[in-house]
Amino acid sequence: MALTKITSTNIGANAVTNTAIGYTPANKAGDTFTGNISLTSSTTPNLYIESSNTSVNQNLWFRSNGTDTFGIEAQSNTGGAGAFLSNRNPGGGINLRTTTSGASLQTVMTLDGAGRVTKPYQPYCLVGRNGGNVSSQTAPIPWNQVVYNIGGHFNTSTYRFTAPVAGYYYASINAMAVGTNPLEVALRINGGTAVNTRNGGGSSNYNSTSAAYVLYLAANDYIDAKVEGSYTMSGGDGYAYSGMCCYLLG
Repeated sequence: MALTKITSTNIGANAVTNTAIGYTPANKAGDTFTGNISLTSSTTPNLYIESSNTSVNQNLWFRSNGTDTFGIEAQSNTGGAGAFLSNRNPGGGINLRTTTSGASLQTVMTLDGAGRVTKPYQPYCLVGRNGGNVSSQTAPIPWNQVVYNIGGHFNTSTYRFTAPVAGYYYASINAMAVGTNPLEVALRINGGTAVNTRNGGGSSNYNSTSAAYVLYLAANDYIDAKVEGSYTMSGGDGYAYSGMCCYLLG
């Protein structure tokens, strides 16, 4: 059987030739596919979107009923190098979803249409002391009011916030003295003092002291708090009087 050479003039019209090769080749100048497109390779498969003109951008757009909705855009060097995720839906945002250990996907970061970023699973705790004054003989401060504990990184038995990953953390403490007495408290990293704050007492009740810092923690470092010297911290009315806060910034 003689083989027929496939050319640009007979590939579209010659049904026998198309049947013989098992598929209809795509038009290199542009084509529309109505089914799925798969890249399969025993090595790493790559999909390239390339232009020989360095003054234009390379874009990958997802469409709905002929309208661009979401795209990945890459600017050329001559046009100002950069990469963009774009959502053209009115009021539309961009969500980042991940999963761990085969669990279902969950949205871990959202950029809404107004440019506001939310991260609902960012490690965070806000704790306080509700009932019972605390002296320097009790270390760490036994916070017994948990207002927020996103990620479960504050341990209600050890009264520590443990860093799940290395990074910069916002940490703060506020504490109220008993009566007119002075008070000094500290935030600690791994049991060593990182931040001290104190007041010198006064002629009126409810003297308080507070401090807030951005601290670098390695993974599994922990933060807790301690009353210093021979002072006593008020344990009434929860975090509004005495409390600690930790939050992963990044």
